[in-house]
Amino acid sequence: MNGDDQQIVPGLSVSTSGQATVDPSIADVLFDLAIKLEETTTLPVDVQHVVAALVLSAPLKEPESAERRYRLSRAV
Repeated sequence: MNGDDQQIVPGLSVSTSGQATVDPSIADVLFDLAIKLEETTTLPVDVQHVVAALVLSAPLKEPESAERRYRLSRAV
């Protein structure tokens, strides 16, 4: 994870370009969760679905707009 990435949960981060990165240390947990959800719901669930749900549920930081930066710089 670099300085611009946002951590969603420990071991899962999203870059400013929207690329999710999963640390190998949580791979088994995500896999087990996918299996448990699949058994419970009888729907097809894989690790990508679990990661997507976590990312979509997180309040992602939005980049500051150029217009807002301009207004703030003019206020100084």
